[in-house]
Amino acid sequence: MYRNCSRCGTRVELTTPCATCLEWFNHRPAAATMTPQERAVEFDTWTVVEIPFAMILARVSELVGRQVYAYEMGESHAPALRQEILSQAPQSIGDVIRDLPPGSEIRRFDATGGQERFEVRDDPNRSIVEFPDENINN
Repeated sequence: MYRNCSRCGTRVELTTPCATCLEWFNHRPAAATMTPQERAVEFDTWTVVEIPFAMILARVSELVGRQVYAYEMGESHAPALRQEILSQAPQSIGDVIRDLPPGSEIRRFDATGGQERFEVRDDPNRSIVEFPDENINN
């Protein structure tokens, strides 16, 4: 069975990533060389997963100009990410954390694989999250 890729229109097997989009991805332009409008247009093409999700997440991070987290890739966050691209003002990690709904668990792991620091944010009016490189208060 076959389908048409929603991003480029190439005919592909039903459960196979789009080879045309994979090839494009491997030769993609550097986000830094693109205008905000060009980055936003490309961002809009990644709303359907046609290549491995990790590759899309990496590219969206390049387009936005900061690390984008998997939960931000849902439809409800797309307008905010698009606006970040167009405004050329990426959010800080503190802004991203503050936008989480109350009761969210925040986790960050040490790159060496050992230490975990987290806080359950149960008060929507106050959050203090301490990471090795920053202290976020609101």
